[in-house]
Order: sequence, then C-alpha cells, then structure tokens
Amino acid sequence: MPRVRSLRSTAHRLLPAQPEVRALALADLVGSVGWGAFVAGSAVFFTRSVGLSAAQVAAGLSLAGGLGFALAVPGGRLVDRAGPRRVLMVAGGIGIAGYCSYALIDSFAGFLVVISVLGVVNRLDRIAIGALVGGLLAQGDRVKASAYLRSVSNLGFSAGAGLAGLALAIDTRPAYLALPFGTAITGAAVILLRNRLPVVPPAPPHRAGDRRWVALRDRPFVALTALFGVARLDSAILDIGLPLWIIHHTTAPRPLVAWLVIVNTALVIVLQVRVARGSDTLRGIVRAKRLASLAMIGACLVFGASGSLPEAAAILALIAGMALLTVGELLISAAGWSVRYGLAREHAQGEYGAVFGLGSSAMDMAGPALVVLLTDRYGLTGWGALAAIYAGLFVAIRPVVAWAGSHRAAWGGPGV
Repeated sequence: MPRVRSLRSTAHRLLPAQPEVRALALADLVGSVGWGAFVAGSAVFFTRSVGLSAAQVAAGLSLAGGLGFALAVPGGRLVDRAGPRRVLMVAGGIGIAGYCSYALIDSFAGFLVVISVLGVVNRLDRIAIGALVGGLLAQGDRVKASAYLRSVSNLGFSAGAGLAGLALAIDTRPAYLALPFGTAITGAAVILLRNRLPVVPPAPPHRAGDRRWVALRDRPFVALTALFGVARLDSAILDIGLPLWIIHHTTAPRPLVAWLVIVNTALVIVLQVRVARGSDTLRGIVRAKRLASLAMIGACLVFGASGSLPEAAAILALIAGMALLTVGELLISAAGWSVRYGLAREHAQGEYGAVFGLGSSAMDMAGPALVVLLTDRYGLTGWGALAAIYAGLFVAIRPVVAWAGSHRAAWGGPGV
C-alpha cells in the first residue's frame, strides 16, 4: 500500500499541526460554502424574489456596512469581555434567525432591519474569529494559521458560488429561497463545530487607572491600520474597477472578467500559506508590504496599458496584471496579519482586531467610487494615480513600522 501511505503523508504535510486550526478550518470551510452561495446569488435573490430595486439593495448594503463599521470597536471590547467563543455562539444563532427571516421579507423596511442586523453580526463574527486565533495559538503560529484559514475559506466560497449558479439557472422562488436557508443550515453546522473548540477566557475587567480604548490610543497601530486600509484598494480594483475597465476600455472579450476571477481565487487557495512565510516579524512586515506595493504598481500600470492594445495582447496583459495583483493581495494580507497579531496587546485581541479592520472597512466604502472615478474617467492617467498611491505606501511603511517597533519592546521578532 505504498500509494496510500504516500497520499496520507502528503495530506499530513498539507494539514496544520494544531488541532485547533484544523477545527477552525473545517468550520470555515462549511460556513464559506453557505456564505459563497448567498453572496453570489444575493443581488438576484433580493431583486427577483424579494422584489427590491437595485438602488434599494445598494442602500441596504451601505447601511449594513456603515453600522458594522460604527459598532466594530465596541464589538471588539465585547469580544474581549465576554470571550470570543461565547460571542461566536450568540452571533451565529442570531445569524441563523436572520437568514431564515429573509423568507418573510416583503418590504424595503423589513429588508433594512434584517440586513442591518446581519451586517453587525457578520462583523462580530470576524472580530471574534481573530480573537480566537489570538487566544488559542502562540504568537509564531497566528499568521500561518490565518493564511491557512483564508485559503480554506476561498475554496469553500468558490464551491458555494458554483452552487448559487444552480439557483440562478432554475430561476424560481423556491430555488432563490434555498440561498438564505442553505446559509442558515451551514451556519448551524458551524456553531456545532466551533462549540468543540477550547474556551478562550474573557479578558479581566478593567482596574482603576487602566486606560480604556487601548487600541484607539495606540497611535502607531492606528497609523498602520490606515496604511493597510489604503492598500486594500486592491479589492475595489479586483471587484469593480477591473471588470468595468475590461468591458468599456479594452478589446478583450467580456468572459475574461470571470476567467480572471477564477485565476485570482485559484492563486489565493494555492499560494496564501506559502506567501505568508517570513512576514511575522517587523522586518518581514516591511519586506512583504514593499513587495506588495511593487506588485500593485506593476498591476496598475499593466492594466492601464491594456486599454490601447489589440485583443490578443490585451488578454495577455490583463492576465499578467491579475497575477501581479494577486501577489500584491497575498502579501498585503500576510503583512496585515502580522501587524494585527504582533502589535496587539494580549488582553485586548478583540479590540485590536476591530480597530485594524476599520481600515479595510473604510476602503470598502470609499474604494469603489475612487477606483471607478480614476480609471473610468481618466483611463491610463487614473491607473497611474493608483500606482502612485502604492508608491506612497512603499515609502511610508518602513518609518511607520519602525515607530511601531519602538513602542513594542516586548515583540519577539527582530527590528526593522
């Protein structure tokens, strides 16, 4: 049975050593299948099955994102005080009820209520997962575990998006209702799986003289949050800017939009763990962030140049640009986890995670408009402006990380 032993050996090498990470990964895989199915089909579900307009759906999503942003830091404190696993259980139960209630919605007002609750619950879930990773694993294992969980989540999300295609093809009310109900079912399974994880004890209550809102008062950490938030323009480029650019400003065929997303997802699944290696020190953060900036500069310039190329050359340029963008995305994520875990105070993992998430959340709200304005209106010059933003990040990251390192003498890694 040498072949069977070889397969087992390969599987053993691919799976993380810590049982906690394997349990988290299984829960993430199950949950991301349901989430991927819902996200991929939600716009059509809300318009064709619930009867909302596209403008109403957009308004609801914006409201949910704004509430999640506004309540993130108090939510982080709640995670620290109540314990991340307890918050995950409660948030998961509310989420199940929320997704099931979509079957009862027949008005814009009802939609706003449900999507607002789910927006806050989903944000709490992400904060609590980050705190759970911080509480269960040693400092040196957290970045690698986060990279592994991201790869697994992308795999499940892709599978879920494929399932959503079935509902869209059937195009009936029962098929569309399968999306939120399926998400609720996978959510119940996730609760059962996470309930088997060890308990991370809540942070001790504040004593007299302790400073509140410690993460918001940590100026170097807030500065890094802002830098990494700006770097998350890559999401707006991938999700909105590039598809519109391909369709309206290049000679490439429209189906290339979907093919490039598949390329991006596949590279994230395969490479995220490998790319994250070596980024869990101060010096590693600077190196990863600078390489990410160079990759994003190259991607922006290549995307901009594709607008003046003939079809075959434009396709090759867009594929090359997507490869560069994905490398940048992977490096930004890896360096971001190192900042989020390496600079967080151990008793405030939830609060630090919530504050760090504010940067990407702000860019989720402002990034799409900025990217579309620059690329759609100004073409190659707009892409050059995006490249200039990443050039600024390349220059800024080293002194800001050095500032943060001077405030973290207890960090176990080498300095910049």
